[in-house]
Amino acid sequence: MSTNVSKEKREKLVEKIKAIKTYIATAEQDENTAQLLTYIAEIEKDIKGKKYGLVFEEHRESIDETLETIFPF
Repeated sequence: MSTNVSKEKREKLVEKIKAIKTYIATAEQDENTAQLLTYIAEIEKDIKGKKYGLVFEEHRESIDETLETIFPF
């Protein structure tokens, strides 16, 4: 089974965001910290949202080997 690198990176970012949120929550609260928490919540929502894209396999396809033997380079 292949590794989903993008998913792993998103999960690491979410962990870092949680640590930042915890730090901000323990700091002295004012309008700036409230605004920071709002921004961070928006970023976290974007990171956790559904992602679409191409996934490239990490192995060679049989057609690659066939093309190398049939067509001289």
